[in-house]
Amino acid sequence: MNQELRELLAIARIDGGNGAAVTGSDWSRIVLLKNWGGIPPLRRLANTYLESCGFNFLLLGPEGAPTHFCKCRPATSMALQHEIAVLAALSHDAELSRAVPKTWGVRSGGLQLLISAYVPGTPFDHTVAHLSAGQWAGTMNQILAVTRRVAQRAAETLPNLLGRGEPIGLREAARGSLAYLESVGLARGSLRSLETALGAGGTLHGSPQHGDLWPSNVVHSGGSWWLLDFEVFGEVQVPLYDVCHFVRTCSDLRYGAGRRATAGRWIDRLMAGGAESEACRGTIAAVARQHALGPREVVGALAYYLIDVATQFHKRGGPRWYWEPHVLEVKRLAEVLEAGVDLERLL
Repeated sequence: MNQELRELLAIARIDGGNGAAVTGSDWSRIVLLKNWGGIPPLRRLANTYLESCGFNFLLLGPEGAPTHFCKCRPATSMALQHEIAVLAALSHDAELSRAVPKTWGVRSGGLQLLISAYVPGTPFDHTVAHLSAGQWAGTMNQILAVTRRVAQRAAETLPNLLGRGEPIGLREAARGSLAYLESVGLARGSLRSLETALGAGGTLHGSPQHGDLWPSNVVHSGGSWWLLDFEVFGEVQVPLYDVCHFVRTCSDLRYGAGRRATAGRWIDRLMAGGAESEACRGTIAAVARQHALGPREVVGALAYYLIDVATQFHKRGGPRWYWEPHVLEVKRLAEVLEAGVDLERLL
């Protein structure tokens, strides 16, 4: 394993700074960040991803400062192959030179390696809880403008990889996820109200979504906002998916930091009065206008997002605390819809 990684680093010809190539012979210049298990995995565990093996690490320059971020996965990992292809194309796009880190990949018989230029800066999750509601709303709009520009360039330059923005029927797109949630206990009455909202949302024009846009994957560096972690980029094409996930995860961090340990239901915060809920709703509405979406389409897209995330987290397994908040969010949305709350007016 060590020998194969050493050979990959040599093939990559990474400049570690001051002209000193990183070859893997000096392991002190490699800092392990996350390790999900050996490659190949020693055994296949129940309720785990096939992709759940490999590790992330930083490469350090001669002075000890990080120069590159790397992901090492099995050569058969389709997720990493996808991420390398997307980032290699986008990071060489002149329009995105201050938004997407320069990235390339190398592979051997058993391993593949993603290599990105390290982006020094401040992750948004370090600051989001300390902004005023007005500052938070303004910053979210800045970040989402970058996200939209990346999505537009991706749609233009990677149609064969990401698809061509085909129309998406929300109800049909969510059918499998709803069936899964029903199988793990979602009540039939809840399903009916969600299906009604999805049906009313109709058919939307697809737009590639980052898919994991939350504060930890956004870094402020050199006066620009940079997006990280493109592993699932484009897998979701439902408009508003990114803005819903970003607004919700930002809101969770702000609510938890300032009030109590548990974040509570985001839907309730969205419906509440005050500057925080106005920041959430106003940000979603602004992106909806960019996509020319009406109120029913917004509610349908919101329902799709919550259903999809709850399904993903539950399928991953893990402890109850990991997936339960997402399932409860779907149940709460169903209750709100059943109660006749006018979400279309609010959003």
